[in-house]
Amino acid sequence: LTEEIEQDHRGTTRLRQLIISLWILVSAGIEAENLESPYRSCELALLYAWDVVNRSADAKSKEKKARTEILDHILSLYLTIGRKLIIEKIGPHADKKYALSVAVRSSSELDVNLSLFEVMGRAALLGLWHHFIGLKTEGEQRNTHLGLRDQCQKIAVSLINQNPTLTTPIRDDHHIEIGMLMLLAKGSGSIPDISDYLLEITSRLNYRYQFRKSWPTHFQDYRELARHPVDQSDEYFKKSTKSSVLVPFLRVSLERIRALECLETFEEVLNKELSEMTEQVWVPRDATDGFIWRQGTSQGIAIPVPMMELDGQSRTLGQQIDEIVENYRALFEMSAIQSGLVPLLLMACRHHRLPLPPHLWFQPESASERTEGCDHESAG
Repeated sequence: LTEEIEQDHRGTTRLRQLIISLWILVSAGIEAENLESPYRSCELALLYAWDVVNRSADAKSKEKKARTEILDHILSLYLTIGRKLIIEKIGPHADKKYALSVAVRSSSELDVNLSLFEVMGRAALLGLWHHFIGLKTEGEQRNTHLGLRDQCQKIAVSLINQNPTLTTPIRDDHHIEIGMLMLLAKGSGSIPDISDYLLEITSRLNYRYQFRKSWPTHFQDYRELARHPVDQSDEYFKKSTKSSVLVPFLRVSLERIRALECLETFEEVLNKELSEMTEQVWVPRDATDGFIWRQGTSQGIAIPVPMMELDGQSRTLGQQIDEIVENYRALFEMSAIQSGLVPLLLMACRHHRLPLPPHLWFQPESASERTEGCDHESAG
């Protein structure tokens, strides 16, 4: 319905047909108590509808207003189905040991890992939507949205505490879910309460990289992941760890929460075991806004880090990331960002598995000094 949409009333009619179709699917899903398809469809419809609104520059003001109202209705549907799925259906079981891991109904460690990261990402994203909407409202409505934000964060934290698989990301792009949770924690002012999650992930990665046990990989194809690791040979290890966004994200995160001992240990392991890994970050460019919502193609720039020293000055990775954010400004020109819809960009990144731009990595307002160690995961 949204392919090559017209700029006149015909295009608006097709958007109305989209939301009617979505209503039918959501109603049927709620009646059948099957919320998975309605959730995915609401997410996809929201991205596609925004793409249409974004491409409606030549439409008349009447059509633009109508399309924006339809977009608001789709967002309302997404928030409704998200609340029913995350808060009402999953929430009551989040604080029960292994309850959601067992609910995956698979004996595969991979299936459980992928499913639980999917759930955690959805909870964090829903919380971020309520956070940003809450900041734009006042009074009781503001309190309601911020209360829902806190519920989503509590569910995500309970998931981590009760399902250890969430401390051992299998896919490198799981930094998206981890990054969104930390961004949510920043919004609620609770980074100190959640920062131990970063320490636990790093500790387990230290062990897995050193002993070559189920280390995270940039592979995304399920068949490749199911075979991973094929063996512990140097050749395969280098192939499966040739690039990473997760590693620089963790390094910068440890620096920002001042977990200096943990960071030092992590970097020692990286230098010893992963000297040939290309650490990188992804940033949008001018053309990204025209492609990311529908196609999900990157249309961005991959920047290797750490960068070379300039003028003989040594800079931390966090400082280099701050410089990248300052020098690559295309994200701030994107339509969703200028409209205050940061969660929409986060949704596109998560849906299409595009790395979170470093502009959206959490940045504590005031990082308290932390010097925790980073013990290796035990063989047990």
